Amino acid sequence: MKAVGLLVVLGALSAAGEVFHTKVGGTVTLQCGLGIKEVPMVKWYHKDNQIVGTLKNGQTVKGESSMKERIKLKDSSTLEISTVKEEDAGEFTCETVKHTLLVVSVSTTPSGPVQKGSRVDLGCEVKGVEPTPTVQWKRPNGKLQVSSKLESVALSDAGKWMCVFSYGGKEYTDSIQIEVKEPTPSTTTPSATQTSKSASGPSQPKKGVNVKDFLTKWWKWITAGVCCLLLVIIVIASIFFKRIKRKKKLQMLRTGRQSLRAKKYCQCDQPTAARKPQQGRRKGNPPALIL
Repeated sequence: MKAVGLLVVLGALSAAGEVFHTKVGGTVTLQCGLGIKEVPMVKWYHKDNQIVGTLKNGQTVKGESSMKERIKLKDSSTLEISTVKEEDAGEFTCETVKHTLLVVSVSTTPSGPVQKGSRVDLGCEVKGVEPTPTVQWKRPNGKLQVSSKLESVALSDAGKWMCVFSYGGKEYTDSIQIEVKEPTPSTTTPSATQTSKSASGPSQPKKGVNVKDFLTKWWKWITAGVCCLLLVIIVIASIFFKRIKRKKKLQMLRTGRQSLRAKKYCQCDQPTAARKPQQGRRKGNPPALIL
């Protein structure tokens, strides 16, 4: 009678099963029986659907299920589920043992690093039991968060946030990391008033404008203006010198003409010298006789 009572107690304990919980994408291991590692023939069921079993020769046979490629038997009876999904949550049965798998999905919206002062929504869903357990959030400093919505994130909110819920008299937690960063500085766009002021005169560096870029632009404009001024001066000087040169050339031509006219006048208007009178006949042969 004592042996029978012991078997009944062990059967009752084994039938109670255990509660397992994991995140989406995690791995969980379920045992068939209470402390029994190897069972000659086992059959595992998920929500009354057989997912895997062993034959007398030890061969493993898998049923048609969404987790077919993600399950395997260890020690011929222990069930291992990898890359857990939300639809894997629920009741798993092996012989008289019933386990409950809770799949927890924690998230933030928006995901990834968030800017200081932005809004963040915290999400924590528990799949596998009905009704769904009530969840709470704990801040990185350990204090409870009243709402799952953070209206304005501060730098002190960065860290590990814990999703806490209770089931079967036990408390379970899962966490998510929140990263908060300073907002990136944005360049200010000039308004219509500033545009009209800049059109009427040189603009001054405003608050929020890069002074280095402003000085660089002004230096380029000044350099271009100086180059244009030098070019204008060179053109004017070349025209001026050409005019002076042309004027000198004309003056030299006029001076040369006047000198030529003066010499011609002296040669043409000067009277010819009178012939000297003959003083006696030249000695020589007498003139020939006219026939």
